[in-house]
Amino acid sequence: MNAVIPNRDGGSGQILYSAILNQENESSGSSIILEFNRVLARYILAEAKLMINSVEYPFLNRIMMDLERVFYSLNRNMEWKKMESIDALTKHNEQIVITIEKNLQDLKLIE
Repeated sequence: MNAVIPNRDGGSGQILYSAILNQENESSGSSIILEFNRVLARYILAEAKLMINSVEYPFLNRIMMDLERVFYSLNRNMEWKKMESIDALTKHNEQIVITIEKNLQDLKLIE
C-alpha cells in the first residue's frame, strides 16, 4: 500500500507490518507468523473441545464466552493495534489457550 508506518489514520500498522515481513521472534528465532498460527490452531482445537463437552458440562460455555472476548483472533484483526507487537499479541493469546487447556485437563477431557 506504500503507506508510511506509522500512519495517522487511527492505527499504527506495526502489528500487521511485522507479520507481513515475517519477522522472527527474538527469543525463539522462529517465524512470528508461524508462532501466531500455532497458537491460533491450538485455540481452535481447544474451543471445539469446549463446545463438544459443553453438553455434559454446561459451565464450559461460560468459560468459552469469557475467553472469546479477550482472544485476538483473525476476525478481530482491526483490534490488534491494542497490542504493542504481534509477539505480544501471540503471548497474550497463548495465555488464553493455556487457560482453556487447563480447564479441559482438570475435567480430564485432554491429557
